[in-house]
Amino acid sequence: MRCAIYTRVSTEEQTQPQYSSLQTQQEICEHFIEVQREKDWKIADVYEDAAYSGKDLDRPAMHRLLYHVTEGKLDVVIAYKLDRISRSLKDLYDFWEVLKQHGVTFVSATQNFDTLLEVQVLTERWRRHYNTVRPHSALNYRPPAREAVQPWPPASATPQLPAMAAGALGLT
Repeated sequence: MRCAIYTRVSTEEQTQPQYSSLQTQQEICEHFIEVQREKDWKIADVYEDAAYSGKDLDRPAMHRLLYHVTEGKLDVVIAYKLDRISRSLKDLYDFWEVLKQHGVTFVSATQNFDTLLEVQVLTERWRRHYNTVRPHSALNYRPPAREAVQPWPPASATPQLPAMAAGALGLT
């Protein structure tokens, strides 16, 4: 799997060596990829937007990343956190839609967000549905009709008060 690492910081100050936020983000993403080595994940490129706001997707490295996605050069995009991609939910959704259209997975290295897992879960649900419903429909199978819902409690089960209790309540 060809993996892209995307890093971003908002201010010039955050790009300074004493803060090294970009480097830290990259190292965490690299470690995440290393853990996935048995799945044959490899770093294809690192996309770094230093001193760019997350208010939208209008950033040089983001443009390059999306171009490489549309060119079919990547399989997975990894970011330190979702907000490194964008702080706008609409932009994040648009970003994800582009990835989906090109069969690219997005993973957050520090948050429980992995679009590959979503695809695997949906695929498993579809497989289960297909394997249980499809064989029956091929045989023109119709499930038995449901019984009509009976009122509760049934009339035959209406409790009868003992004669002594009915007398005490003045029901006799």
